[in-house]
Amino acid sequence: MKVLYDSFGDPIPRGLPDLLSEAGCTMDRPPSEQRAAVEALADGHPERLQALDPPLLWLRAVERAEEGLPRVVEGLRRDRLMAHDAWTSTWHGWWEDSGEQGAVRCLRPEWQRDPILLRRIERGIRAATGLRGLAPMRFQAHGGCPHVAYRLAGVPLASLLPAEDPPDLQLLIRWLGTGLETLQAMQRRGLAMRTLGSQQILLSDQRATLVWLDPLAGEACPRADISQLAACLLMLDPGALHPLTQLMEPWATEPPASAEEASSLLRRALADHLAASRHRLAMRGRSADRGARAARLYTAARALQEALPPPDGRCVLRAGYDRVLYLVQSEGGIVRGGAAAGVPPHGLLPLYSPRRGLDAPAARAMLRAWALREDGDAELRAATQERWGGSDELGASLTRWLTIASQLRRAQLTLSYRLRR
Repeated sequence: MKVLYDSFGDPIPRGLPDLLSEAGCTMDRPPSEQRAAVEALADGHPERLQALDPPLLWLRAVERAEEGLPRVVEGLRRDRLMAHDAWTSTWHGWWEDSGEQGAVRCLRPEWQRDPILLRRIERGIRAATGLRGLAPMRFQAHGGCPHVAYRLAGVPLASLLPAEDPPDLQLLIRWLGTGLETLQAMQRRGLAMRTLGSQQILLSDQRATLVWLDPLAGEACPRADISQLAACLLMLDPGALHPLTQLMEPWATEPPASAEEASSLLRRALADHLAASRHRLAMRGRSADRGARAARLYTAARALQEALPPPDGRCVLRAGYDRVLYLVQSEGGIVRGGAAAGVPPHGLLPLYSPRRGLDAPAARAMLRAWALREDGDAELRAATQERWGGSDELGASLTRWLTIASQLRRAQLTLSYRLRR
């Protein structure tokens, strides 16, 4: 069976993808093939025997997590391993009756008849029953494979990663707020997530739903739950564009003491953001007239640039003592220029075109070459100018037009910035 390793559960040993590539295997192969590839690598390199122990034992643990389990558990067809520990393994899959996604947590074969472990899992299900914000779960203690079945309604946060554009601020507020409400309700009953990864957070337009796997190992720490929730949501806004991100960033390392305190801090931060937004809107209303004037000036500057097409002609702006020529040529409203070894030139880059506008850095380089024309090889410049059919009058006209175009572009950028404020 194809096994993928998600963002929670045992971490993947460092360098495992590169190690499998060296052994001629990939991460999407079954764990038995991956383990055999690592064993073959250890047989061929005795000096790396102990260094290969961590990935070998980790792959063996993943392989054993599937041993003795049917492919279909109570109507759910397993497709990938989500998490595993010494007692259970949790699998993602799809319900055959509805086609919806789900998950199933199965006891390992050696623990399936252990009464103490079965009662412990049943107590955990009873303790979480009725909690709003947790994915629905059902415990089946009898039959061939005791398990906990989950109905997963929503989009896993992990499927949105890596995030290119941040989500809407309103959605991010709902996800964080409802996630904290769920953690707060769990903490009132003395429960904790213990491990909370991006696959355990299901997102919808209204709320974030958490998948409680009730892991048996690890410390039940409310602060760790808040830290993991904040760290997962932060991955949706890697550029820190939303003001809410400034609140969650410290929580990833130094979270509040409880979910109730975190909810209070969230409400206070949202109130401050709302007050700041109202003030900003008031100031923007006062500057509406200034923005209208800037818009009219921007339109006038653009129309002026379109009304002043570049003059046709060509000129050798400067000739260096290294025999490098700086040329400019205008034809049909398109200005090209750059350095060349001779005339006629080949491959001059466009300085200006009606569609792309002005290339300001290249235009400045041509203006600088014209200003330093007397410091170059005057004889070579004059001879090349005559052979190419150019003149200093045309050069002065073209550089004057480039200067005006640069000034108009600078004015447009300034006005455009004011319009965006």
